[in-house]
Amino acid sequence: MPPLASACAGSILRCRSLNTAIPFTRLYSSSPGNNKVRPEHPYFIDVPGQAPPRRILRRHDVKGTLPPPRDVLKTRALATPKYLPEFFQATIPEPKDSKPPKNDLAAWKQQMADMRRRNLRESLTELHTRKMERQKHLASVRQGQQKRRQRLLNAPIREDERLTNPTVTSLNSVLQSGPLPDPNRAARLAAKAARVQEKAEIMMQRRKDALHTLYMNARNFI
Repeated sequence: MPPLASACAGSILRCRSLNTAIPFTRLYSSSPGNNKVRPEHPYFIDVPGQAPPRRILRRHDVKGTLPPPRDVLKTRALATPKYLPEFFQATIPEPKDSKPPKNDLAAWKQQMADMRRRNLRESLTELHTRKMERQKHLASVRQGQQKRRQRLLNAPIREDERLTNPTVTSLNSVLQSGPLPDPNRAARLAAKAARVQEKAEIMMQRRKDALHTLYMNARNFI
């Protein structure tokens, strides 16, 4: 066989050996493993009762501010309130001619117009009713707060306050007159200064003794 043919045959054999799938032999183990995952994968050994960690979704704050809601019941040009029948008669009047529609398109347009009039009338009436209920609720809450405040203001003094009021009043009068009297202040300060001086002298004597001991022991060291 020529050398070129032998080289080609060797390369073909090597390629075949590399492409051949190596059979996977499962090892003996006390814990079952998944054949689809490799041994280095954390899910290779199935641990019962272990849930995968879940990512906690953080609530993102929406930037910007919402505009204030517009008062729908506010009348600009018309002096008539929007929940009265006069306003509906002037805004969405009924058709003057009640002729039947000619075709399906006209019937559909008439139906849409009737639905728009009905929706506007019902929405304004419902909004006015809701506004009145909200104002009534706020008025009742405000009135209840005022009654509670008035009841607390007119309530008699409590027993603990009545018993401690003379002592608190006398203490306030003493504290507001100036600093508290301290006749032994000078003697107490002198005793504190003496204690500080005594501690400083003791520390200085200890340093001198330590330095003298170091000097005496340095002769043998040198």
